[in-house]
Amino acid sequence: MLSQFLGRTADSRREALGGKAHLCELVPSTFCPDRSHGRPISTVVQLVCVDRPYQRLGVGRKMMEHLLQIARDANVPTYLDATYAGSQLYKRIGFEVVKILKLETADGRILEFPSMIKYV
Repeated sequence: MLSQFLGRTADSRREALGGKAHLCELVPSTFCPDRSHGRPISTVVQLVCVDRPYQRLGVGRKMMEHLLQIARDANVPTYLDATYAGSQLYKRIGFEVVKILKLETADGRILEFPSMIKYV
């Protein structure tokens, strides 16, 4: 299921970013600048996690504000695939849902993951 999820999110990212080809340099744990001819064309948030005791205390918002400032400085949009819980935070800080990825689990459940983008 992980490979299916990663393939679907990559397709969704390309579609949301206008089909532009990009190379992804993974920077420690959360931030990935896409590059085309050496210049960022968008930013992709790979993973943001907040330990349960620190959730709902503004930690996730602070991390995202830092990443969004980097995107604003580069004048590029930011893309991410979210869980439903995470999507609530992302909506509050200006992300828009561009697509809903649906994946079926081995036991037949359908999981939904919002693909989201925030323009500068």
